[in-house]
Amino acid sequence: MRRIGGLLLSFLLTCASLDTVFAQPVSEDFPPGEDRIVGVDAGDRAPFTGQLFETDTALRWGFRLQRLRLQLRVDVQRERDLCTAHTQLLETKLQLAQERFDFDTSLLRSDREQLYQQTRDMAAQLASAGETPWYSTWSFGLAVGIVGTLALVVATGYLVSAI
Repeated sequence: MRRIGGLLLSFLLTCASLDTVFAQPVSEDFPPGEDRIVGVDAGDRAPFTGQLFETDTALRWGFRLQRLRLQLRVDVQRERDLCTAHTQLLETKLQLAQERFDFDTSLLRSDREQLYQQTRDMAAQLASAGETPWYSTWSFGLAVGIVGTLALVVATGYLVSAI
């Protein structure tokens, strides 16, 4: 749990620091105004065929290109850092899930062994409970019958002699 907390904290701090660095606007102090691009043919005032940029327009375009190059580098680095942090987060989640799986598996195995032992104990108890008690055996019945008959014979003999 500490690993996740530490990873999330580092991820949030990285994102917060990147946002403060990248949120600063790139300097845009270039001449204001409309861009004027004029097509020029050979033989006109310009010595070449192509487009003629006014000085302020050329400066604006140059500054834009510089700003976009810098912004591209910053954006690419930011995305790389975010992807790296996200990958680390996913790897940590996977590792924690694997550890949890191993822990749960070991608990289930130990529970299974305990259940097997309890089942074996209950089966032994049922097997011993399935035996007939001593007073329900045929030998006990025979002994009670013999003793009862003898008692009856003796009692009858005593009664007959007393008459």
